[in-house]
Amino acid sequence: MTDIEFEQIIIKTIYANPEVSGKIIPELDTGWFTNVDHKYIVNAILEYNSKFSAVPNAIEVKRLLSDQRTVDEFEKCMSINDEDVNTPYILDEIQNFIRKRLGRQVCMDYNEYCSTGKSKGSFADEMAYAETFTFDTKVGFSFFEEPEVIFNDIITNERLYPTGCRAIDEMIGGGLHPKSISLIMAPTNVGKTLFMCSIASALLLAGLRVLYVSFEDSEVKIGQRIMQNLFDINQTELRALSKDAYKKLWMKNTQQIGHNKLVIKEYSEGCINALALKALIRELRDKRGFVPDVLIVDYIGCMIPNGRPNANENDNSKLREICAQVRSIGMEMDIPVLSAAQSNRGGYGKGEIGLDDAADSFGQTMKADVIFGVTQSPELKEGSMYLVKLLKTRYGQPKCPLATIGVDIGKQRIFDLKTFNNAAVPTQGANIFNQPQEQQSVSASNIEVTQNNLNTFEF
Repeated sequence: MTDIEFEQIIIKTIYANPEVSGKIIPELDTGWFTNVDHKYIVNAILEYNSKFSAVPNAIEVKRLLSDQRTVDEFEKCMSINDEDVNTPYILDEIQNFIRKRLGRQVCMDYNEYCSTGKSKGSFADEMAYAETFTFDTKVGFSFFEEPEVIFNDIITNERLYPTGCRAIDEMIGGGLHPKSISLIMAPTNVGKTLFMCSIASALLLAGLRVLYVSFEDSEVKIGQRIMQNLFDINQTELRALSKDAYKKLWMKNTQQIGHNKLVIKEYSEGCINALALKALIRELRDKRGFVPDVLIVDYIGCMIPNGRPNANENDNSKLREICAQVRSIGMEMDIPVLSAAQSNRGGYGKGEIGLDDAADSFGQTMKADVIFGVTQSPELKEGSMYLVKLLKTRYGQPKCPLATIGVDIGKQRIFDLKTFNNAAVPTQGANIFNQPQEQQSVSASNIEVTQNNLNTFEF
């Protein structure tokens, strides 16, 4: 998109979206534009607005313009479809454009102040406004004037995101909640990554898009873990697959889940912050059309805070900041964030762990909305089970804050247990190959995939 085309879009947006127009007009400046006709158009709009406190309609603008070439350019701007400029992407681009222009004006005013000593106000306040400029016109939820909001959003249409394990979902009111961060706290080598990969698989099977950010395992290793879960096979069986069997399993997977549903990104530990995650999400949106429904960070203790390093800040403060900053991504995007926390040495060997067993920082537990404590005693390990204790929740008192669940390490899956003849047996976890009353074999021969589909699969 050229600068001229972008300027046309800004002018059209003034007429295509009244709410956005109300935010643009007070800041609008002819200096934003390089095209002389666009400057004339904007000047006419500003003069009319100054006199009548309104935006002139198309006929009025044409009468205010003296040159036919400028009128023709205005008509070209107005010929752009309304829906083409009202997309989240375009509005975000215009919003960022205005922030930069406002910031540049503050810098120019400051330079003038340095030369002349004349100040136009608080430069710090002006720059803060420039950096936080937004088209968001909502100033709060009017409780008594919008009674339908709670009924629609909470009672009838509450958005919850399944973990694939009913016992865990019931602890937190049905699943992961938007605008929240949930932490899985466990000792080393108990299975935090397994937990998150299993939940990622359940989310994919629910038709949701997942962004999985890893700091300890490579992108391929995380992909392998999730693949074992979805293919319903262990690592040994995965490695033993022939190319043809692998193709059939892959096609079955994509037919069930769809394409462009999972992106895995690895980073080195201690090198990125929440701002880098936001930049990644923006780049995925622009380049792949991928916008995550859930963000999984494995795990926040491997990140650094936004801004310059502060030598006087301790680990507790840093991790509290990181947790809050990552949580803010979920708040802005209206999605759940799932991550993990390491327990300290006092948590090793315990039958149950508490919030005071959090390693590195207690501050992260203050910012988290949900915290699960996961332990595995020798007896539970022998029986392929975890003990999960709900340590914190903002979503009401659960009926049972403690549950024993099953774990299949080979298939990277957590699942519910049911009692049968006084013995704990697994309830088959959700995957693309099982049926409600019957466990299916994973041999390639019983998976129906057309030859045409196989021919489109290439390495």
